[in-house]
Amino acid sequence: MDFGKAGPVKKRLTLTVPENLHDETTFDKILSEHLTFHALRSIQTSNQGTMIQLEYVVQNKPGVIDKTVIDSLRKANGNLKVAINYLSTEVYY
Repeated sequence: MDFGKAGPVKKRLTLTVPENLHDETTFDKILSEHLTFHALRSIQTSNQGTMIQLEYVVQNKPGVIDKTVIDSLRKANGNLKVAINYLSTEVYY
């Protein structure tokens, strides 16, 4: 696996955010800056309701590597978990 790779493949992006940061548009500016496509597909609580987990289907802009996306999102979500999953996203289309 090539961590930080760029590419036209749609991937699953998972963000953990504090409950007070939960707003479906909070990360739109960052996502639009780095991605050609992003769609929120799932919202769930974690850590006894004190955290919210957001799950998106995303596609990087040409030349943008995943590490850049992850670093930008970590700055905005208080350095909480950010994950990109390269497995199938078919269920989310």
